[in-house]
Amino acid sequence: MRYFLTLFFLLISNTAFCYSLINGSPSNDYPEIIQVRSSFNICTAVVVGPRVLVTAAHCLYQNKVIVSTGFKDEYEASCDIAGNKKMDIAFCKTDRKIEVRYASLAVNPPEKGEAITLAGFGCIKNKKGKILSGGGVLRTGSSRISRFDDDKFNFGSLGDVVLCAGDSGGPAYKFLADPETQSHKIYGINS
Repeated sequence: MRYFLTLFFLLISNTAFCYSLINGSPSNDYPEIIQVRSSFNICTAVVVGPRVLVTAAHCLYQNKVIVSTGFKDEYEASCDIAGNKKMDIAFCKTDRKIEVRYASLAVNPPEKGEAITLAGFGCIKNKKGKILSGGGVLRTGSSRISRFDDDKFNFGSLGDVVLCAGDSGGPAYKFLADPETQSHKIYGINS
């Protein structure tokens, strides 16, 4: 249970008026981060076990989602909201095993000022500031924890990455020097 308590630190950006993963870069270093969709929403999720993923609860429709991996495989998943809907976390069980390296939940919460890596399949801005779909491209970027509230932590300052609606459900990872070889530890879920 202690592992899951860390996950309940949800993220919101200090720069909520922005709708894009600004300063994020396309990445192939995180095969456990996947795209999920319901009949009305496209979001991000992270695989934490052979058939288990975690995403934002507001991404669900009738507690079901379709899961798309970077390998073009599709899975169906049934989901349960963890705690109450205000916490905005859901755990989903897929119809079959997903063959990727799994992320794990961080044992200890992050500290103020600590570097984190954010990831998601959300939209981007063009050079003129117009919002464009990021459609299926995983982007990652770094930020820092700026403050804690009751059930969430805030991140970011001018120049850091900012989340878009399609990034909901994606992980906030403990920053790793080498993401290809180190186990990815989840501090929170983008909300």
